[in-house]
Amino acid sequence: RGLGDVYKRQGQFKKAAGVGAIEYINQLRIKRACHLLTDTAKSVAGIAFACGFRNLSNFNRQFRGYVSCTPGEYRRITEGMKAAASG
Repeated sequence: RGLGDVYKRQGQFKKAAGVGAIEYINQLRIKRACHLLTDTAKSVAGIAFACGFRNLSNFNRQFRGYVSCTPGEYRRITEGMKAAASG
């Protein structure tokens, strides 16, 4: 097995999933982070590390790229939505 097999599998994954493997994994991590930001009081850094990010600035950059706001903004927005729904 060589590098050609790796590229072939990556192409197969992208064809099946619609995105590359790394992007797919990052999407899953960000979805989990959204859940934790909404349903826990964990710190943003704690959530970043719990979701598999080793670097907080990379987490913030990736999060903003997928969600279009920072993790802190996301938490404030979702807290406001919860309060409005229950009030």
